[in-house]
Amino acid sequence: MRNLIVAAVALGVCFPPPIVSAQQFHSAMLPPDALAAQSDTHAQAPMTARQKEELQGRIYMAKKQYPEAIKMYMKLSAEYPRDPNYLNSAGIAMMQQGDLNGARKVIQRATKVNKKFSSGYNNLGAIYYAQKQYKKAIRQYQKAVAVDPNTAGLYTNIGYAYFAEKKLPQAMEAFHKAMSIDPKVFEENDRNGSLMTYRSVGDHGLFDFMLAKGYAQDGDGPH
Repeated sequence: MRNLIVAAVALGVCFPPPIVSAQQFHSAMLPPDALAAQSDTHAQAPMTARQKEELQGRIYMAKKQYPEAIKMYMKLSAEYPRDPNYLNSAGIAMMQQGDLNGARKVIQRATKVNKKFSSGYNNLGAIYYAQKQYKKAIRQYQKAVAVDPNTAGLYTNIGYAYFAEKKLPQAMEAFHKAMSIDPKVFEENDRNGSLMTYRSVGDHGLFDFMLAKGYAQDGDGPH
């Protein structure tokens, strides 16, 4: 279950390590000169109390000190109740501890803070998927797609859930959509966590056939 949870979370945020803020994610997209300028600015400005607490939370997560991380992120959520990322991060830490029900309740609060919080919906889908409640997982993944329709990994998540339900046409449609957005979405790398999710599939032969068919439909012979 641990591998499954990590994979689903990795897919959810397109797909960084579990705790990556929107600011960090967009920073990764900046050109080197902009990053250098940003680094100089940060070097000159002292960290705020909020930044120190965020850093401490990331350190706890990196060290797998999940109870401490949960306390820190819940503290941040109380201090900044309009930011859903802190509840989401606390939920991810709970998921890593295996407390799926606790994680679900906390992440649901995050989606109420921001009803367009796609990462929260995706993580709720990951929880339901891990609990084999595939219909509920699909509904949450679809909410994530409604907010963020151009993220390939969200469609693969829907496809995996449909595949688990043996709804193969729907699964094929979702996988094909994912591949149309990102032809490399199923490559076995750390960027999207697809290898670990693939391990959760029951019938690898059928799954591989479906992927091959999807690539063939796109004229992608090598894949």
